[in-house]
Amino acid sequence: MLWYVAAVVIVLDQLTKYWAVKVLAPGRSIVIFENFLQLTYATNQGGAAGLLQSRPQLLTLLSIIALGVILWWALTVPREDRLARFGFGMILGGAVGNLLDRLFRGGFFFNTYVVDFIDAHWYNRENLHWPTFNLADTAICTGIAVVLVSSLFVHPKATASEPAPVPTADSRSEQPSKTPD
Repeated sequence: MLWYVAAVVIVLDQLTKYWAVKVLAPGRSIVIFENFLQLTYATNQGGAAGLLQSRPQLLTLLSIIALGVILWWALTVPREDRLARFGFGMILGGAVGNLLDRLFRGGFFFNTYVVDFIDAHWYNRENLHWPTFNLADTAICTGIAVVLVSSLFVHPKATASEPAPVPTADSRSEQPSKTPD
């Protein structure tokens, strides 16, 4: 399931970004819900919310390292934990989708960017305007929430070790007595 979810996220992410590049002209928006959601073409050389915009090479390198860590962690999840594997598939697919942008948009490794186009806001107020994002970002955030729900509520791990059994009178009598020599 992990690989299928990741593949679906990657394909949908790349298709929606392709659509955004072809249909949405810079500065032109398509309103979905008045005063709340519109589709607006934007590019982001930085990470989440524009972090590290002046260091795209470092961000690409960190993305590759993070992808390796996510992949390792996802593969440690037991197959029975379908919810966590679904969440990790979303995270993995989103990470690969954005990494593909970083590797192949702009210049390979230099002056790279990610295509963003989902623009959420509240009555166009500056202080109530979310940074523009894409489907990969949504998959990463949703996947993290799914993994947390699975970890905390569906498959919680014991935080303390099992208490040692309390010896009973019968168990004491079965043990050989130790007498000093």
